Amino acid sequence: MTNAGTKISTYATNDINTANRLHLLVMLYDSAVKFMALAIKNLDAGNIAEKGMYVGKAIAIISEFRGTLDFGPDPKLAKNLDNLYTFINDNLLQGNIKNDRKQLENALRITVTLREGWVELENKVKKGEVPDIGGKALSQNENSAVRISV
Repeated sequence: MTNAGTKISTYATNDINTANRLHLLVMLYDSAVKFMALAIKNLDAGNIAEKGMYVGKAIAIISEFRGTLDFGPDPKLAKNLDNLYTFINDNLLQGNIKNDRKQLENALRITVTLREGWVELENKVKKGEVPDIGGKALSQNENSAVRISV
């Protein structure tokens, strides 16, 4: 790896190690969005193997989100998120199998919308408009339907 590559890798590692859990969630959404966009780009370029690799990475992230849902505190919210995550993964899977750009775009659109919601929450926490639940408390908050286990 080049010296610049090493510095970037070190920076990314430090960012992950010092981020609170809410920011880590946003970072995971960023990665899912990036992988979906790269899948679409590779589909358009006819790079089917690369498309499949990026779809697989996006599915892994969305599946992790789905697996960390906590249905106890707010079952309706958790169920809505579960339905969205299922919809995203179904579109990714079918888009991958059928090389269907529209289904990949559907997954990307919903993921971007969800990401924007988490970014808005993160910004409100930074401004002090809502309590900081980004640390360990996020997974323990009785009002949270999402456990973050990163």
